[in-house]
Formats: sequence, C-alpha cells, structure tokens
Amino acid sequence: MSSKICFIGVKDTVDMWRIFGVDVFYSKNFAETKNHIFRAVEEKYELIYVTGEINSSVFKEIERLNHSKVALITILPVVQPPEINWADETLKHLSIKAVGSSIK
Repeated sequence: MSSKICFIGVKDTVDMWRIFGVDVFYSKNFAETKNHIFRAVEEKYELIYVTGEINSSVFKEIERLNHSKVALITILPVVQPPEINWADETLKHLSIKAVGSSIK
C-alpha cells in the first residue's frame, strides 16, 4: 500500500521531489503555504512536508492538524536561519507524540 505524499514550498526547493513521483505545491508566501496545507489535508495526503518560510500562523495550523491525526505534517529545515526554528519545534513535538518523551 502506498501513501500519498506531497511537498509544499518554494519551487527550487521542492521541484526535485517530482522525480520520485511525489506531488509538489509551490508556495511563495505564508498565505499560499497555509492554503496548500489545507488543500493537501482535504485531498487526503498522509505525509505532508513543508519547506521554506513559516510564520506563527502557519505553525499553529500545522500543530492543530497534527493533533487531529488527519495527516502527518513535517516542517523541513531551511538553509537560512529563521527567527524561530519551526522545523525543530515540529520534529520535537512529533517525537514526543511517537515515543512519549523528547529525544533531544
């Protein structure tokens, strides 16, 4: 059984995943990222990877959706240092959810 997987982010960052047959959604700003996340959940993607810039509004939606168990949404680290490391926070919460405690 295969999973529906998608990547959301800036074209240059996510385009390579198309080679592996993974769906990609291009996002240039926070609003587009948020809309693509909702679309991916609506279309029943099981694994959703988000790259690029994330703000607190997008992060809160990802956290809310991860708690609802509709999909697994992971924020991948970006090269530029963000104000807050959203990827680290998301991975920490997911590891706590998976094993019951932080592995950091």
